[in-house]
Amino acid sequence: NRERHVSAYVEPYHLTETYNFKVTSMCCWGGNILFVGTDSGELIIYEIIESEGARPFSVTLHKLIKQFSRRAITQIEVFEEEEIIVSLSDGTVSVHALSDHHKITTLRNKCTMFSTYYHGDELKICLAERKKLLLYVWERYEFVSTKTLSIPDTPKSLIWCGAKLCVGYKREYNLIDVQTGSMIELFPTRTPLASPLTEDQILLQKNNISLFIGHDGKPTRRFGLTWSDSPLALSVSSPYVATVHSKCLEVRLMFGELTQLQSVNIPNVSVICSGYDASFYVATKSRPGKIYRLNPIDFNTQISQLQESGKYKEALSIIENLDRTQISNRKETINSLQLSNAYHLFMIAQFGSAMQLFYNLETDPLQVISLFPNFLPRPLNEQYSMRHNDILLKELEGNSLASALIALCEYLENFRDENEDRQVVNGNIPWDEVTDRSVIIDTTLLKAYTQTNPSMISKFLMRPNSCHTARAEATLRDFSKFKELTLLYKGKGLHRKALELLFQLGSSTKENQLLGTGETIAYMSELGNDHIDLIKEFSKWVMERTPGEGLKIFTAKRLPYEALDVKQIVGLLEDMVNNVDTLSPSIVIEYLEFVISELNDQTDVLHNKLVFYYMDKVLELRNEYSDFPNIRNKIAGTEPGELGIYHGKLINFLEESHYYIPEKMLTRYKNEFRQEGLYEERAILRSKIGDHFEALRVYVHEMNDFYLAQTYCENHIKEEEDVYLYLLKVFLTPPDENPNSPSQEELTKAVYDLLNNHHMDISTTGALEVLPEDTPIESLYTYFESILRHTNEKKRNSLVNVNILSSEERKVKAELINLRSRVITINEDTVCPLCDIKIGDSVFAYYPNGRVICYRCWKKSDPHVCPITGTRFGDNKE
Repeated sequence: NRERHVSAYVEPYHLTETYNFKVTSMCCWGGNILFVGTDSGELIIYEIIESEGARPFSVTLHKLIKQFSRRAITQIEVFEEEEIIVSLSDGTVSVHALSDHHKITTLRNKCTMFSTYYHGDELKICLAERKKLLLYVWERYEFVSTKTLSIPDTPKSLIWCGAKLCVGYKREYNLIDVQTGSMIELFPTRTPLASPLTEDQILLQKNNISLFIGHDGKPTRRFGLTWSDSPLALSVSSPYVATVHSKCLEVRLMFGELTQLQSVNIPNVSVICSGYDASFYVATKSRPGKIYRLNPIDFNTQISQLQESGKYKEALSIIENLDRTQISNRKETINSLQLSNAYHLFMIAQFGSAMQLFYNLETDPLQVISLFPNFLPRPLNEQYSMRHNDILLKELEGNSLASALIALCEYLENFRDENEDRQVVNGNIPWDEVTDRSVIIDTTLLKAYTQTNPSMISKFLMRPNSCHTARAEATLRDFSKFKELTLLYKGKGLHRKALELLFQLGSSTKENQLLGTGETIAYMSELGNDHIDLIKEFSKWVMERTPGEGLKIFTAKRLPYEALDVKQIVGLLEDMVNNVDTLSPSIVIEYLEFVISELNDQTDVLHNKLVFYYMDKVLELRNEYSDFPNIRNKIAGTEPGELGIYHGKLINFLEESHYYIPEKMLTRYKNEFRQEGLYEERAILRSKIGDHFEALRVYVHEMNDFYLAQTYCENHIKEEEDVYLYLLKVFLTPPDENPNSPSQEELTKAVYDLLNNHHMDISTTGALEVLPEDTPIESLYTYFESILRHTNEKKRNSLVNVNILSSEERKVKAELINLRSRVITINEDTVCPLCDIKIGDSVFAYYPNGRVICYRCWKKSDPHVCPITGTRFGDNKE
């Protein structure tokens, strides 16, 4: 049951009795003047005077106006700015002067009620007359009619709702737009009572519930105020709402869903109106009428009583809606209430709401953490636990503890987000001696995650944090969170501990999430050269188990300042290859390929080393593939299996790299070149040292491949213009004893083909010098014919160029003569059109379009554009 008859909001005081009159209407004005209308038309004016003693005020009869009206005054209102009193009696609305109470004007004579509304400085009034609403505006001491609206039934209540009217009928409410006359049905009711509330709300009665309605006709709150039964009358004096019932009055706070209800034992009340400072005035039906004032109990007292009884929400509802002057220490009181409410919410297991309140109040996070057992260091736990009741802690177990920890996590996350600067703390201070808030908060958050949301642990530890290392380590080990423990170590820079743990778990025989080398590879791939000793130490067991994957430790992408020392890594891999039977030189080759292609290494040492490894691998594989027929005579890279792969890599690298030292290769593999052939390798190396003749000799006489020889010439013609002459000399060299060497006939034919096809690439003089004296002239006919044709063509082209240049020279000279023939007149009155300064005998600039400016302006402008007309000229200036 939401109705709890507990505390009191107001105290009733009997003010006076109205002689032999029965009260029919009342209104309060000016804070201490009470206007009372009677059933016989008298207007009684009382003055309420504050006093000290048992009664907080006294009552004085200020004036009794007989025959103010001929019949009962059923409605009365006072308007101070207009200095008028508006009243309803016997169906007639009368306007009296506030000063001397003389009648100013009257309106109609069949009204049942009226409602007034201030719009800016304009006073409006609406009269209800049967099934009509009559609208007036106050102008120059009279109400002027503006509009009449038809309605479906006789009103039982009438109230302005902004620029609209809310009309209550016997069984429902309508909202009427004054401008258009359109009506909206709100909801049915048996008690059509209404009261103004705030600037944008009204209070409408629906049976025994008062609903808060906006000016658009929609509820503004999800709850209403519930009364014991349907009230007979309704009044609002912020922050209270009072209703009249047959045997009593009932009072509630207008704020909050679960506000308490106070019952005031004053039976047979007929009239109620609001006073100032949250007070009400009520009158009974009796004759003479008894008038009471419901005086609000001191707000500070109310709030203290509510706080003591644990009614924090109600206390906050009062204080948050009061004037700052109505309560002392408002801010401090609100904070105290909200903090008490937060503890209360925590005690009744509304952990999320409690934590949100703690956060909003900027409560010391250590005080919040102290609500959880064994989370704070012992001295701090004892210090903060004294601030709240131990009963809060006893309920934290099982599901209740889990829910509370989830709320704590959210609270601490929000707190951390507002204090983003976290420092990695890796001290050796014992946990019970820690006082640093950031250390305690982060360590608590980690512990809470392990019990409620393990998936968040990794994400948390990947960010900068201030966890206490030993405490966090113990927590993670207790919950077997070893992968997360490596993240803790990593964040604290404890890489050795992390790698030792990964080695222990990776090489374990038991099933676990870190079994194998994968996690160790991923971890070391993120370490830079500062930790190269650790990488060298802990990469060995990984390379022994999974050499292919283990190589990723060294080839992972790193920032430039974290790049590993390549020479140390090469030495490490070579040492592993020499001492571990399961590792082959291919590991070193793969790493060197990465260093040269990905890291763009340009040192001769590493380029030489890769060539050595390629050569050794090719020689080794040649022996393995010796059973294959004619294996040594196949073109490099076309051999089967690994031999073809590595041989192709060797040839490509020899051709593309510019950083190895060819002489070292020729010297180191001198015997292998003689025994194994390796013709292409020799040709490339000879080419690298500029020995083109020897390179071409290998292609022609040892490989018998004229195509490769000519391709070589095409590739080197730009760097060596006589390369084709070298090839001619090779072709003229007699064949040697090599079984692959071409015949003399093949060489002779190659000579003539070369001369005929490449006569433009071979020096004629050089060719004639190397050709044998016994060479038949007729065999060179085609060659000489091509040479003569080419020479004549060059001569003709030269003559054409001479004629073109001569013509251009004559044209330029004629243009120069024309320009020099122009006359430029500068006299003592000539001024620069840009700066208006006389040029006189100063230096000036003349443009081809005849414009003249001074030298100073010319220096400031584009020399190719006339600054007067904007015309652009060539690069030459005149």
